[in-house]
Amino acid sequence: MASKDESEKQFQTWVDSVHWKFAKTYAKHAPHEYTVTEWKPELGKTFTALAHFICEHGQIDLYHGHPFTVYYLNGWKYWICDENPDDATLINRTCEEWSVKFGLTWNPPKGFKPVKNAGRAREALAKHVFGYTPEGHPKQILTPEEDAKHPPMSLDEMRAFIAANEWTNAKTMPQCPHYYLVVEHASSPFDCLRFVAQIRRAGYAHNFYHATMKYLDVDEWYYWSMGWPIEETEVLNRAEKRLQGNYVEVS
Repeated sequence: MASKDESEKQFQTWVDSVHWKFAKTYAKHAPHEYTVTEWKPELGKTFTALAHFICEHGQIDLYHGHPFTVYYLNGWKYWICDENPDDATLINRTCEEWSVKFGLTWNPPKGFKPVKNAGRAREALAKHVFGYTPEGHPKQILTPEEDAKHPPMSLDEMRAFIAANEWTNAKTMPQCPHYYLVVEHASSPFDCLRFVAQIRRAGYAHNFYHATMKYLDVDEWYYWSMGWPIEETEVLNRAEKRLQGNYVEVS
């Protein structure tokens, strides 16, 4: 069995070799990156071994009061969301710049090296959270071009779309119970983006942690996206209206 130092070196080699993607849907309250096994299936066994390494050698940090086992290494904090590391298909990481900005736990062990790419971290936040998107569109609006391309949806059309899709429980955010639908997995990706456009067109503003979001009510649920230009939107979210007061404040 490899020593902790050897496993740590293997971990660093692995994280340097895989693709990390910024989690846009968490940009406004918990900025982080993630990688998934399907992007490099040939490293599946290594992925599982490193998930075990995080659980066996990590420490407990709190995320909005919920404990997670995390591992700090060379400027980053890594964690998985599955209780059993054998089930893990996704590994997350964040840095000090992102955590401190949003009041999240950053408690590295003694001797931990600070992040070397704080500039890139700041750039990612600027791109995904503050001001304008890279395309120059103000967040949470519907441009004339988007309006023309994604015509309005009637209430009956929205209800039919909702019923035609399977919504996934966002188990990584137990403090904010909600469900989501990945646009590309929707029964009709085009109608999914029409739904997002309808939120921009007819929705109302609420505060969600550090951000102001647009929401739209349909029966006992309310729906929202993360404010990206329509064609860049990846996820449509929903939550039960009876739970709204738990974590959304009226602006």
